[in-house]
Amino acid sequence: VPDVLAAASFPLVPFVNRIRGGVFSFRGRTISLAPNMAGDPSPLHGQGWQGVWMIVAASDSAATLRFDYGAGEWPWSYSAEQSFALSPTALDLTLRCTNRSDEPMPCGLGQHPYYH
Repeated sequence: VPDVLAAASFPLVPFVNRIRGGVFSFRGRTISLAPNMAGDPSPLHGQGWQGVWMIVAASDSAATLRFDYGAGEWPWSYSAEQSFALSPTALDLTLRCTNRSDEPMPCGLGQHPYYH
């Protein structure tokens, strides 16, 4: 989807909601992040919701997608994976994040419903 806000939902990784003012402290380190959505001065939802996800596996009833992030403005490298499984009565979704850095990384995960 070229515009993530046109999707019914999207992954939130490595943080959910917003980082008010774009600054937070973690383990004695101050991290500054730029806004990532027009009209909102605070960065929202991490990198995953606007990132390119690669198809790892797909079938008629399941899919696995992966997003890799190399340290940049968010100073930690990580990989995220979404798995979807469709049954006649349900959709099961799993979201994982793996820290690929040599030091601890803060992380929060979520799925953002965005139904019009």
